[in-house]
Amino acid sequence: MDESRGKRLQWARALRAGALAASGIGAGMLGVSAYAAYRLSRPRRCPGEIEPVDESHERIRFPSTDGFQMAGWFLPSAGGSSAVILCHGFHTGRREMLPIATALRSRGYHVLLFDFRAHGESEGSWTSCGLLETRDLEGAVRYLLARPETAGKPIAVVGFSMGGAVALLTAARVTEIGAVVADSSFATFQGVLSTGFRALYGLPSFPIANLALWFSERLIGVRADDIRPIDAIAELSPRPVLLIHGTEDRIVPLSEAYLLYESAGEPRELWTVAGTGHVEAHLQDFQGYLDRVDGFLKKSLTRDTGAAGRGTTPADSCRS
Repeated sequence: MDESRGKRLQWARALRAGALAASGIGAGMLGVSAYAAYRLSRPRRCPGEIEPVDESHERIRFPSTDGFQMAGWFLPSAGGSSAVILCHGFHTGRREMLPIATALRSRGYHVLLFDFRAHGESEGSWTSCGLLETRDLEGAVRYLLARPETAGKPIAVVGFSMGGAVALLTAARVTEIGAVVADSSFATFQGVLSTGFRALYGLPSFPIANLALWFSERLIGVRADDIRPIDAIAELSPRPVLLIHGTEDRIVPLSEAYLLYESAGEPRELWTVAGTGHVEAHLQDFQGYLDRVDGFLKKSLTRDTGAAGRGTTPADSCRS
């Protein structure tokens, strides 16, 4: 065998080995991305039944507007003149909002908190990271409108992370929502995909996050480009909105809050909380947090907004 032929054979072997290695890496990357898409779209549920803290927390069920049964609690307040719906974040549940729920109830609000689809005890197998969950929140609003204690009374929504995005998306088309508090919401899902994916799963955002999103979109049948609270918030005025965001949020960067604020009409408020991470503002000063939210709600729910939200003038916690 001459020297040139030997070199050609060596190159051929090297190319075959490289191709096999590349195909193995590619297959592994696809496998990791597919698993990440499954975890992204199918939350882990808490095992067993979730019990209320005390007998004043009424266990309730109501349908989403597309037919899933939502599980939740209703906390009545003696003499309450308005109602607040609490919306939890991604891969969490209603129990994590109980400290805020009970505190708001003690300040004179009827409070409803529930598990989004595919979370906690609610029906459904897949989460859409905010888009289809608007049907769950709309079902909660309809439930309050039909309930004797809350029929005809103002309704606000306080949402955390994904729940804040759902609150903004839903309020844009449901005028019975008179005010919104969005804590740590994103402006667009695409805008936080890289940072959120890396922070939550510890995996490189490129290309795994993009591949996982591609798998998820086909698994659930929704498009990430359609999850855009930044468009919805522009439609809320004259109903008030309060945006809350920690300056050290690694999952949803502070820049997302500024984008939302810039897109919102008046009245609007942005409260940035120095030194806090994702959905952590209430942990720094719980009473101060409640005072700020309560003050906003009392001011907003007595505001005259004309036709929008007629009868409902212009909303612990969780991590995303």
